[in-house]
Amino acid sequence: MMMENVYIKALSYYLPETVISNEDLVKEFPEWSVDKVASKVGVHYRHVSGSDETAGDMAEKAALKLFEEYKISPEEVDFVLLCTQSPCLLYTSDAADDL
Repeated sequence: MMMENVYIKALSYYLPETVISNEDLVKEFPEWSVDKVASKVGVHYRHVSGSDETAGDMAEKAALKLFEEYKISPEEVDFVLLCTQSPCLLYTSDAADDL
């Protein structure tokens, strides 16, 4: 099958609602400093998923956001690329899941 005119039409993301800052970490680990955490890790805030929120759930929310932001219907999507280091299950991959 020859693919012509292949391009990315839209891109979206989802960030979990819970945010943990370096200040929050220092409260739990007083021997650390905000500056030390920032310099070692390179980030200031982390979005953390809920205990019942899976990578697949977040992928679905990102897709719904994409449909709304870009006024795209699911029927217009030919391909979805899902990359995660935290799969829902050990076997099969999240990409094979019916989102």
